[in-house]
Amino acid sequence: MLNKKLIREIEKLIIVHHHSYETPIKGVLWEEILAKAVIKSGGTSDWKPDDSHSVGKDQSCSWGAIENTRISNKSGYYTISSGRLKISGSRTTSHTTLEEKIKHLSNKNEDLYL
Repeated sequence: MLNKKLIREIEKLIIVHHHSYETPIKGVLWEEILAKAVIKSGGTSDWKPDDSHSVGKDQSCSWGAIENTRISNKSGYYTISSGRLKISGSRTTSHTTLEEKIKHLSNKNEDLYL
């Protein structure tokens, strides 16, 4: 679903961030990185730096043949030693098991999680 140009733009912006900061990319920073990457790769995003979004949608983006996709940006971290992936977010952390999280994420309030 994500094209190579968009992925490269995301990677570039993540590298730039980590050259300047050690702080992980979370929340509004991840939203902004994605919005800028979509725009740099020729798409559009309605994201604005106002900390305001509706439930199930941090931004709507269009790129290539993808039109008005409602995106919910999620952050998290992977622990190499334990092989665990933790996805953060107030709407996912209340679900404790993987099955509960998958069921919750399957409710189609958004079109795509990134």
